[in-house]
Amino acid sequence: GSPRRHGNTQQLTAQVSEALRQGGAQVSERWLYDCQIHGCLGCKACQNRPDGFGCVQHDDMDALFDEVLEADCILLATPIYCWYCTAPMKAFLDRFIYASCKFYGRQKLPPLAAGKTCGLITTLGYPVEMAHLLSEGVERLCKHSKMVYGGALVGRDMGKGGAFVTPELEQQARAF
Repeated sequence: GSPRRHGNTQQLTAQVSEALRQGGAQVSERWLYDCQIHGCLGCKACQNRPDGFGCVQHDDMDALFDEVLEADCILLATPIYCWYCTAPMKAFLDRFIYASCKFYGRQKLPPLAAGKTCGLITTLGYPVEMAHLLSEGVERLCKHSKMVYGGALVGRDMGKGGAFVTPELEQQARAF
């Protein structure tokens, strides 16, 4: 969810990805700023497709949705801008939650992502406590969609021009 390919969010995510790979996990990354993701229209067409995405808009979200459903764990990585995630991440979350939770169609169906683990990696320039709005939003998304909330890893940029990923933050990333 970051517009900067080598920014703080990517640096922190790289630490987590490397730890996962060392543990034997297969890791894939998707750069949302390279994707075309339209905002949700609220039309509810997706609600009547019981086994898949079902959105009337055909953009990169079709493939992203399928990739998420194939994954065991989803890590959402985004900087915090204006107390929440970036615009591409928000569009992704809106479309994902609506199409994966089939609660509003002709019949109520179980959520398609139920049982998957979802975690948050986020960076900000504010005190880390300011990440609570986003982490609570992701935690509620997980509860609503019956996913397991894996917690949040938060890194603060103190703006001092030094290395963002300190040894302490690297240790937190590996533990996460």
